[in-house]
Amino acid sequence: MTITTKQIKLQISGDADAVNAAITTLHHLNFINGSLWSQAIRKRCEGGVLRIAARAITVENEMT
Repeated sequence: MTITTKQIKLQISGDADAVNAAITTLHHLNFINGSLWSQAIRKRCEGGVLRIAARAITVENEMT
């Protein structure tokens, strides 16, 4: 088995208060730090916001 590190990009969109609550939850779970998220981007015609963050994760690959 090999272990590699790969980047992932997370995107959360919706009402601003719900997006911020989701980011707070992910931060408390130690999944992704709250400071890594982009500033809120207002989504046109939907009334919500979009925030994006990236982090590295460890992936275990089985050798066959």
